[in-house]
Amino acid sequence: MEELEQDLKDYLLNMPIKHIEFYALGASYLSPNPESTWLVNGGVQFQFENDSIFSFAFSTDLEFFDICKNSVDAINENPEMEPLDAINADRVNALIGKSIQEIAFKWNFYQEYDEDFELKEEKNYMPDEMILTFDSGSKMQLAAVNYTIFQNEVRNLHYESAGELLISIDHPFDILPAKAFETEEF
Repeated sequence: MEELEQDLKDYLLNMPIKHIEFYALGASYLSPNPESTWLVNGGVQFQFENDSIFSFAFSTDLEFFDICKNSVDAINENPEMEPLDAINADRVNALIGKSIQEIAFKWNFYQEYDEDFELKEEKNYMPDEMILTFDSGSKMQLAAVNYTIFQNEVRNLHYESAGELLISIDHPFDILPAKAFETEEF
């Protein structure tokens, strides 16, 4: 896992951002705060000034959120995936030209079965969360989550690899581990 993190840091750090885009199926998404927080069922894509690309998106092959050094459509082949014009949000637009200076990761993993239906030892890591810190001081939280909505408020956020992608700028959320989630009584 340390090797994976270092590879991602080598790829992402100190590279000015040229464009940021959010993606969702059928342009459907939730935004409890349209300037800082979005919940999308597609992903987010960064294009850097050297034209390299990085995405945190739902993988149609794996059926959970994953990251890649490629476009959202490289891991999500759903033809209904649409860009949301994220650049129109002031906090997103303010990140253009900025560089990522720090990345904090939270990981989950899965194991595959061999031909005898025994679990293989190798762990395959997938992201639960990435927190990107920019040279401007802004922070972007990206996390695969599930949640409940009560009176237009997002509650019970917990990590869920097959849930939705939380994108939050300068408005961090506390997220519970998946197994710690309990149904809230209303």
